[in-house]
Amino acid sequence: MWNGKTSIILLICTVVQIDVAHSFRLSSYLPNTQHGRSIAHPSTFRRSLSNRNMVRSDIVPQSTRKPWYSDADLKRDRLSITKTLSDAIEPGLDVKADDSSLPICIKDGKFVLSVEKQGMVNVSNGEKESHNGVNPLYFAYGELIQVLGANTVSSLLNNSSSDHILIWIGNHKGTDYWAVHIPERDKQLLIETIKRCTDGKIASNDILPLREFGDVISTSSDAAVCATANGLIEFHRSHKFCSLCGSPTESIRAGGARRCTDAECNSSSIYPRIDVASIMLVTSPCGEYALLGRKSFWPAGRYSTLSGFAEVGETLEECCIRETFEESGVVVDTESVRFVLSQPWPFPKSLMIGFQARASFFSSSDAGCDESKIVADPNFMGENPSLPSIIVEDEMESIKWFHRDYVRIRLSGGSTSLTFEPNAQEKEFHIPGKASLARNLITRWANKVES
Repeated sequence: MWNGKTSIILLICTVVQIDVAHSFRLSSYLPNTQHGRSIAHPSTFRRSLSNRNMVRSDIVPQSTRKPWYSDADLKRDRLSITKTLSDAIEPGLDVKADDSSLPICIKDGKFVLSVEKQGMVNVSNGEKESHNGVNPLYFAYGELIQVLGANTVSSLLNNSSSDHILIWIGNHKGTDYWAVHIPERDKQLLIETIKRCTDGKIASNDILPLREFGDVISTSSDAAVCATANGLIEFHRSHKFCSLCGSPTESIRAGGARRCTDAECNSSSIYPRIDVASIMLVTSPCGEYALLGRKSFWPAGRYSTLSGFAEVGETLEECCIRETFEESGVVVDTESVRFVLSQPWPFPKSLMIGFQARASFFSSSDAGCDESKIVADPNFMGENPSLPSIIVEDEMESIKWFHRDYVRIRLSGGSTSLTFEPNAQEKEFHIPGKASLARNLITRWANKVES
């Protein structure tokens, strides 16, 4: 019971949350003419690169995480942004860095640049081989004019260029993100301009395909922006002409679609197509082994889950069963197929649907899974007489049954990059990096996380 003699001391603790920004913005070291700021000293730029967290799959927590390349906070209300642009931008707009008549989505937007057949402009620690600390380089609107020039930005906003394309990616927590597609012929000029603006700190190897740095981007929100940009840019690159009459097409709906430029053509608008694929972690009947395979062009030691595209008229579960049999000869128990999670895979335009399934014994020689005959040694890998037999076709270089203990102690390391250089241990065995849904499926199974 409280009384008047009771003394109450309240300690009010203020929790200060420090948000460390992992994304780079060019204004950190580019002259800001609007505010009169001068370029940062080159040593400031060097420190900002060297002090960044070195992100690598082997230090990322191995707990299950949401799929990479996606972010629920990236809003995609394209109808609204299209109306905003059509209402605010007059044909023949004269571009100015401080134009107050421009809509907020442009004035306060962030722009990522992508060079045709080359990749996205990014900031790294200067050591391409390490694949560490790579993030997209965002440009403010005024900086975009400095780098590309007023005429090019005018053509982007007026949608009057057939080579340069402006694509709205989405709105993330109040900020609109855009991708700018730049033709390959402008690559060298772009590099020289950015070098001049940043005192030479952006190198040519800082234009890389997304797959080469995707799983070392620091945040999933940046990864989602890059993934969406990569997929939409590929859509525009591959649909330059009308499939009915052969006339050139043009970008519409803020880069979300294309249409034929021939007024007499009756073709409908063209929208991005998504290739749907099943990706599956198939276990042995007892659940202690996983069926993993590799392709010949992958870095040494990389093993992953099996996967394949859905055929016309086929369900995703049926695709899972068919692809497993076609690639390995292993029959999947049809009642065991369970959906786990999905993830965009913009290389160039896939959506991966993740499943876990269990193999079944289907011959007299495969009469049951005798656990006493399973080799539990963590160093064991390969075929086991008590496991379903494997038949490897030309598509895969190798497919094996891997014991759970063997995989669990080898979850660190790895990458999704095709130019990844594995260390001595990874050359024996590693799984893809965090950008791949396969890592999520394998980690869940290895750590016995229920789907």
